[in-house]
Amino acid sequence: VKQLNKSMLTSWCGIRSYRLSRAFSGNSFNRMNGRNEEVTVIKDEIDKFATINDWWDPQARSARGLHSMNQLRVPLIRDALLKRPLATQRDEVATPLEGYTVLDVGCGAGLLCEPLARLGARVKGIDPVANSISVARDHASLDPVLSGRLTYECGTMEDLLTARVQYDAVVASEVVEHVADVGLFVKQQCQLVKPGGVAVLTTINRTLTSYALAIVMAEYVLGLLARGTHTWSMFVTPEELAGHLTTIGMKVEQVRGMSYNPLNNQWSWGYQWVNYAIQARKPVLSSWV
Repeated sequence: VKQLNKSMLTSWCGIRSYRLSRAFSGNSFNRMNGRNEEVTVIKDEIDKFATINDWWDPQARSARGLHSMNQLRVPLIRDALLKRPLATQRDEVATPLEGYTVLDVGCGAGLLCEPLARLGARVKGIDPVANSISVARDHASLDPVLSGRLTYECGTMEDLLTARVQYDAVVASEVVEHVADVGLFVKQQCQLVKPGGVAVLTTINRTLTSYALAIVMAEYVLGLLARGTHTWSMFVTPEELAGHLTTIGMKVEQVRGMSYNPLNNQWSWGYQWVNYAIQARKPVLSSWV
């Protein structure tokens, strides 16, 4: 009860505290690492995932919902790359994403990277948690099909920006609710998108329903996630995220709600009250890179 009360006090701190905490955390990480450039990583958020080793156990509480979320996010990314309406036709080939490049930001142990690579895409996964990258590499090595299609790197988008490499799709799934500065994160993500390419994000809306379901129920009642995994004040509304995207010139193509049933571990497209996905495309003639 004390832990839940503490979580409630922290979560109901309001928008002003939400913005201050993000800015403070980001600056603290900069000073700690002796770096002058702006970064979006919060060390306390990284530490939450640093010791997880059971990512690839589909029944483990740390990843059960993420495994099944691929039911929605893999077709979403596939169809965004192929520029077709979501799930309107069957693939005539086993590798419809052959020739496309994908960057998965905050990839964890590669739960989303592997199915995208199996569809033919050349996928790069990055994550600041060294243990997660180690687990990802070990698991990928078990499937020879992934050799040459999938690579991993322990790092952040800030590290990639200096290389000036761009991708057909840059994905950030269940990440923005853990970063210090959402606007900066989105800007960096889209800088890594090729002109004509897409940015795809999934995250959690900041609503009363998301507090009740994603924190109270998921963390404290059902135990689907470790307590403290999420902070309600760091959730991002679809309007805020779309605003960040349009401000930098991206064209938002769709925003879709995602509904999760923990009883059968199934996801479906639905209301935006808790989880949602957003897809935005960079203009071919973009005024920025």
